[in-house]
Amino acid sequence: MERETRNDGLLEIFPRIPNYTGRVVLFEGEIPIHQDKTNWVFHPEGQRREIPVYSVWNYDYHQEIVNQIAQGKAAALYMWGTFGIGMLLDSPMWQEKDEVESADLRQHLKIGRPWDQQFVNFMHPDDMVDFWDIDRFHPNFRTLQWASNRWKLYQSGPVHVVAPTKKKNPYLDISLLKEEDISASYFYMPHPALNRIIEMLRRDVKHSVFGGGSLNPHGGIPPFTTRELYTQISRILDWQKHVDLILVDEIAEFFKIFRSQTQIRIPQKGSEGKIELVRLGATDAARWVHEMGYEITDAPEGVKEASSVWPYTVESNQIVDGRVRESVDKMRILHQKLKAGVFN
Repeated sequence: MERETRNDGLLEIFPRIPNYTGRVVLFEGEIPIHQDKTNWVFHPEGQRREIPVYSVWNYDYHQEIVNQIAQGKAAALYMWGTFGIGMLLDSPMWQEKDEVESADLRQHLKIGRPWDQQFVNFMHPDDMVDFWDIDRFHPNFRTLQWASNRWKLYQSGPVHVVAPTKKKNPYLDISLLKEEDISASYFYMPHPALNRIIEMLRRDVKHSVFGGGSLNPHGGIPPFTTRELYTQISRILDWQKHVDLILVDEIAEFFKIFRSQTQIRIPQKGSEGKIELVRLGATDAARWVHEMGYEITDAPEGVKEASSVWPYTVESNQIVDGRVRESVDKMRILHQKLKAGVFN
């Protein structure tokens, strides 16, 4: 059941966009979907600046979002538990001489991030094969050259996949590549609204990769809610000046996952052929490998813990993973309603 309500401060809803005065429709009677674009207004160094804020669940604004990202704008977007930041980074062959594509990301958004730490590729699974060095994969994983198998990696929930990457690749900016072992991290998730935006973007952009990471100064904690994002932007001058648009995801935020994402590594030839767990996160790694039919072992350098409101206990991990799965189901339901034109 959907019903429209005024977002006038009289109705307690979560999540809600700060300073929003437009229409809100309650999906299934409880999840607020903000129907209108709004602007957050800041005054960095005395200059008025408006940052547009969109719900990813209003498909009428997707082309406008795509147009801004295609122009090189920096987008803050909710990544199923925390806010991230990213922008298109041109392929090296398309860059100006001495241009540093990732300068804005590193200096003004991921403030203080060391130059030897790479960013993450937020990439459509169909495109990953252009970058992955399949010959270096363990033989049991070379079937990932097929798109249907790459899609399966991301169908259980959001996950970072670290994969051997081609040594000579004219399409990947150096800031996205870990030079020590010639690998890169590729992120995707079973998110129908973001997938729709990305597929639209792929039609317009051919020589760039969307790169980024969690939205926080280096070593800091990212915002877990839209309210926290607004508060942090209000305090950080660089973000007021360099965040260009914001994408809110009410469904993911509603389920209070509040944890960054799991990271796994594809095994290389000569290894035991087991997935390596690099970082614990929202998607339960044990469930993920069970559904994929893989074996898993801890990464040799140890297993990190992603930023999280919740403690890393067996009980909390199961609860968070359950919320990921439930939110996936809700997203698919709303997506079908939007496609059929029966949600407004």
